[in-house]
Amino acid sequence: MRFINKGNVQSTGEDQLIRRHLSVTQVNHFVKSVISTNSLLKNVDIEGEVSNFKAYYSGHLYFSLKDEESRISCVMFSYQAAHLSFMPADGMHVICHGSIDVYEKNGQYQLYISSMEPAGIGELFISLQKLRNQLEKLGYFDSKRKKRLPPNIHTVGVVTSGKGAAVHDILSTIRRRNASINIIFFPSKVQGENAAEEIAEGIRCLNQRDDIDVIIVGRGGGSIEDLWAFNERKVADAIYNAAKPIISAVGHETDITIADLVADIRAATPTAAGELVAEDRTYQIKKITQIGNDIEYAFNRQIQNHRKQIQYYQRMIGINNPRKKIKAQNIQLNQLFHQFQLLIQKKILSAQTQTQLIRKQLHLLNPNQVLERGYAIVFSPNRTVVETADKAAQFDQLMLKFNDGEVSVRLDQERENKHGTKENI
Repeated sequence: MRFINKGNVQSTGEDQLIRRHLSVTQVNHFVKSVISTNSLLKNVDIEGEVSNFKAYYSGHLYFSLKDEESRISCVMFSYQAAHLSFMPADGMHVICHGSIDVYEKNGQYQLYISSMEPAGIGELFISLQKLRNQLEKLGYFDSKRKKRLPPNIHTVGVVTSGKGAAVHDILSTIRRRNASINIIFFPSKVQGENAAEEIAEGIRCLNQRDDIDVIIVGRGGGSIEDLWAFNERKVADAIYNAAKPIISAVGHETDITIADLVADIRAATPTAAGELVAEDRTYQIKKITQIGNDIEYAFNRQIQNHRKQIQYYQRMIGINNPRKKIKAQNIQLNQLFHQFQLLIQKKILSAQTQTQLIRKQLHLLNPNQVLERGYAIVFSPNRTVVETADKAAQFDQLMLKFNDGEVSVRLDQERENKHGTKENI
């Protein structure tokens, strides 16, 4: 809450007027408190026509109730909607019981419905819903069975009233857009008693003609009672069993009948149906020209793409040229061979150095080197080396090996007696 200081207001004497600014939330909260505390709005019954109906996966229902001048937003939560004996639909007249309250978040007041029942014509909607469910299970609305319009339409069959505006809209639209199209008209009642029988008969009659390419079935807008003939099973069967493509042009865009659902194509209005079967010649020329331009553009794009692809392949060939690869591999091979030669040379040099070192060590360890310095090796008679004097005392004769030869010697042994004097033995 924001206040204006006294310098911004007028004062009389010591009285000061302080102007207060409310936030949006405060305003919505205040309006909600006013409406929610009004006992009259706590328990209301409102009759109106269902509009913009939406049933969400959660089970909540959202729609509007409208009359000739106004509308009010409505919501029915899933736990209350589960008790309904029918499913609401756009155009259904209902009586809703509930309370008026405000949804503070967006400042919108709406009717929170606790119960709902059909009002007057609502019984027709219930029977219509049952028929729709039945035909849907039988596959009448399946898009896979629906036929397309032929590319070249020469003759059009029309089933509608000869007195209404619908036939005028269809004929004038076809003649204005393509006067060469033939029209075969089957007049029939489009509302009231026997209307459904006449509409079905018109469809069957035109369907038997070999010269007709497509059939338009339609009328202008109206109430649910006015359009009821197009909600009957007879008309649905005639459309479903027809071999010719059927265009349904019943009512205005918001009025959807069973005939619209069963037909191969639905036109929002009779005029729109005429436009579907008779393309404007000028439009056709523009369309053909546009197709030609599109083909030329696509062809040029293909050429450009192929050129870019060829250039790419040329670059890749240059990069991946076998000759370049062989040359690079030869260079690498020469480098590896040179490295191998260096490695072998290092190994040989290392082996030579080690061999010389071993030779020196062997030379130093050679017994002949010791003998050259005046030493001798003592052998026993059986040619074993005598290392000590005690071992030498065991023999009478020894062999002495000098550097320049060997000498045989006879031992004259001497030992100490018990008196500590030496004596020969």
